[in-house]
Amino acid sequence: MKEMYKNDVNVLTPHQVAAIIESGGFQLPVQFFQSGFMHAWFAKRIPNCS
Repeated sequence: MKEMYKNDVNVLTPHQVAAIIESGGFQLPVQFFQSGFMHAWFAKRIPNCS
């Protein structure tokens, strides 16, 4: 599995992922652990953000 992630999965830094989420009009996202060498993200959409 680690070999697959090293060769086949693009991994972004937490800062890059947070920036992508925020650029979609969401408030500061919160990273939390999800098993399987992955993380999940949670954010609320900012009202009236275009």
